[in-house]
Amino acid sequence: MFQVQIVEYDFETAYGGGPLSPTALDLLAARIIAEPKTRAKFIDDYGSGASPGTINAGNWQSSACALSNLDPQSFAACCAGIPQ
Repeated sequence: MFQVQIVEYDFETAYGGGPLSPTALDLLAARIIAEPKTRAKFIDDYGSGASPGTINAGNWQSSACALSNLDPQSFAACCAGIPQ
């Protein structure tokens, strides 16, 4: 029997900036915060097409900050720096 794997998205194709790496996640987090179009794509991809997804236009900040701020202090600083 064959298994069919459905690829929802490819990180490099979806977000540019090269293959998935710590540097690519840092850049993506900055783009999510700064660019509404990238943010909308991230929100859509994060939910994997679920409706409603777990993050949305009103609560995306912590998910974006969690991509590259792995200690409590930098995470809190990132979230505090994003306008609500």
